[in-house]
Amino acid sequence: MKISGIAEINWKYVLVGIVRRHISQKVLFAVMKRRGDANLEEEAPHECLEMWEKHLKGHGLSLATKTVLEIGSGRYVRFALQMIAAGVERVITVDPFAVPINDIAHRKVLFSDCQNLGLDPNDALSRLEIISDDFSRLSPPPATSQVDLIISNSVLEHARDPRSVLRSCLFWLKPGGTSYHLIDLRDHNFRSRFPFEMLTYSDSFWANWLDLSGGFHLNRWRLPDFLCAAREVGFQEVACEVLSRNESELQAIMHRISPRFSAMPKDSLSVLTAAFYGQKPSDDLVP
Repeated sequence: MKISGIAEINWKYVLVGIVRRHISQKVLFAVMKRRGDANLEEEAPHECLEMWEKHLKGHGLSLATKTVLEIGSGRYVRFALQMIAAGVERVITVDPFAVPINDIAHRKVLFSDCQNLGLDPNDALSRLEIISDDFSRLSPPPATSQVDLIISNSVLEHARDPRSVLRSCLFWLKPGGTSYHLIDLRDHNFRSRFPFEMLTYSDSFWANWLDLSGGFHLNRWRLPDFLCAAREVGFQEVACEVLSRNESELQAIMHRISPRFSAMPKDSLSVLTAAFYGQKPSDDLVP
């Protein structure tokens, strides 16, 4: 199995990666939470609302009066209540790990949040729909269930088939609706120390030794891949905003980078985090 020069392999990275493949997802989630990688939607829903309002406002969009679908909402739908308090008409959340709304612990948290937000619990929960499933596996909804806006935060880089997810977004949106995604393109094992290390391994080595399953899978797509896929499935007005980049860290691994990425422009490869969005055609013509 061929990988970059044997003498230059980051053995610490490889060994930690192999160990992680044998750890349960429950333990991995606990490790993430301990090191500060907690789900913003669950742990700080008000901050999450402020973040999304800022992003949307910058492009002339708002949450008010919209029907919103969030992909990757987490176990508890606390952020959904924040959106309802901000004027959203209806919220659909989709996550394979979502806890049903009739779960006692979940309802206790939601009722407490409703009280803090000044919401009537019965009214708020009636405007919520929780779907515990993989979004790309859902059947296209009837026109009456289509939404105005679809959002996701650090979800698409974990999708096995991001193109399929984007195609599903198109089916779920009303004509003229918007799909808006925040993506984290860093290496998720060592975000700060080795943000681009995962780009130095071949596809076969990554798949067989280092990649993880479930929600911890990393597809290693780069920003141009997402933009190209959005256009291919039928989105119009596709655009992006680079939120952060690190050219020096990229340069440090360029002599080891996998051929899969070597032909990409460095200004694209150096992106750490970004936002991209697209609009469903108003004539509802989906390829």
